[in-house]
Amino acid sequence: MADTTTTNYALVKPEVGASDDTWGAKINTDMDDIDTQMKVNADGVANSVHYTAQSKTDAETLLARENIDLYGQNFGFRNQITNPYFQVHQRTTSPSHSGAGADVSYHVDRWQLASSLGLGDTCSVTRVTSTWTPRGLGVAITLSGTLSGAGNYALYGQRIEFPRAFSGKTVSVKIRMKSGLGSEVAVELYRSYGTGGSPSTAETLDTQKVTTTTGFVDYELQFDVPDDSAKTYGTNLDGYLGLFLWFSAGSTWDSRSDTLGHQADDTWTIEGVQLEISARSTDWEFRPLSVEELMCFRFYRRLGRGTAVYHISSTSTRVYGTLQPPMREAPAFTLNTSAPVIGTGGGSSTGSSSALSGTATTENGFYGSISGFTGLTAGQGGFILTDDILVLDAEL
Repeated sequence: MADTTTTNYALVKPEVGASDDTWGAKINTDMDDIDTQMKVNADGVANSVHYTAQSKTDAETLLARENIDLYGQNFGFRNQITNPYFQVHQRTTSPSHSGAGADVSYHVDRWQLASSLGLGDTCSVTRVTSTWTPRGLGVAITLSGTLSGAGNYALYGQRIEFPRAFSGKTVSVKIRMKSGLGSEVAVELYRSYGTGGSPSTAETLDTQKVTTTTGFVDYELQFDVPDDSAKTYGTNLDGYLGLFLWFSAGSTWDSRSDTLGHQADDTWTIEGVQLEISARSTDWEFRPLSVEELMCFRFYRRLGRGTAVYHISSTSTRVYGTLQPPMREAPAFTLNTSAPVIGTGGGSSTGSSSALSGTATTENGFYGSISGFTGLTAGQGGFILTDDILVLDAEL
């Protein structure tokens, strides 16, 4: 049998029992070829892009991560919308805007209601039951009044983290919705470059209008996201890709709403929203509720019952804890009650005109002092007995 060669690199395999005078030269040549290829591989690895906090500033590291992390906050799932079926609702409130002036309110987690109304106008959003979504929930946006002013508007939408992930790509948007009167909705894709330093000006990338019906329909739209390589993002790393649904818009907002115009006295009901990096929409993606909650906790979290405290005087206690998963940035930390209840020494104590002070937060933890108690024993531990009284907010 004659000499043979290996499959990938054609290294010579000397014939067994032959090549008595040549096998050494053949093996030496093979080893030289292997050495050369190993060096090429090693150089390729060394020259590839590696981002570490040691070689770059934290800001540069996170910006690099935006470029290479296609799915950002959404852990590799197709749908880039967080809480797309409105299941997570930590704030528990249903915003209602009325009267003259502009208002912005978070509703279910990650979703904002924004409006600028005239006297006598109202805009509200509530959760409603659904027979289609896994947990039987949707949202209904109701608009009533005249909304005749050029600057009046009403919209509902979400800010999506890591806008660089969408640069130069096509995204498909799917919205399952209906309305009471068959009104139009303007679907806007918007890009903000954040704050800090000298960021580029935020801009509408594209807006497309759909005419709803009185029965649920899956509306599918495609948007080409312009390349952002010539843009500058802010140093605060709070840029976002916005998906905004406009229900009414005066002439001031024509460029953003595709001249939608004013609409009122209608209710739009939405059961699901999906945005994916794709030239066409795919099937609805349903993630486990536990995963959806973790995604929401990156931006906003309420804590309370069971959280540890440590009494630092007879009237004040220190509250502290870790945040897992980590939040998007060091969150704002507030107390949303003036009468918290804590367990202590086998009993309990209710605060009066309690306030939170001396706070410090990171993405991974928090602490602060709550005042307004009586009869605490310094050095003794305890825990909070009131639900959802600690608010940690790192929204975009």
